[in-house]
Amino acid sequence: MKNLIAQIAKFGIVGVIAAVMDFGILNIFVATLHMNATAAGTISFCLSLIFNYLASMKFVFVHRDDMARWMEMAIFFSAVVGLLINFAILWAATEVLLPSGAMPGDATYALYTNGGKNCGNSCCGSMEFRYSQMAARRTERRCYRREFVLA
Repeated sequence: MKNLIAQIAKFGIVGVIAAVMDFGILNIFVATLHMNATAAGTISFCLSLIFNYLASMKFVFVHRDDMARWMEMAIFFSAVVGLLINFAILWAATEVLLPSGAMPGDATYALYTNGGKNCGNSCCGSMEFRYSQMAARRTERRCYRREFVLA
């Protein structure tokens, strides 16, 4: 139980650092470099995703050689879906909902950018949570069957 609590805490810390990175990079690109929010959001999402994956593999999860290939592909697929959701919501927030005349670097543009990013990350976070629950249940069933057969 202590190992599980420690793993959850590490997972949370890595997630918070990745989220701060994501918003920080996005705001630096939009506010300082006056970059388009959708392009900046895509770059910040990809960079924080890479950090999150590497930090999680190093500090949170134990590498298992028996990890199924489908699980690795599912993780990659969920990251791509997350990127597309993030992209679509950020695009809608800054291209469709944004009042006319607001430009990158304006306070209004930053507000809509961060609001869209918040919505996108919330959708991705809930999707990731549901996926991790499903994967954990499937892994538990597989381990139970293996123990049952071996016993």
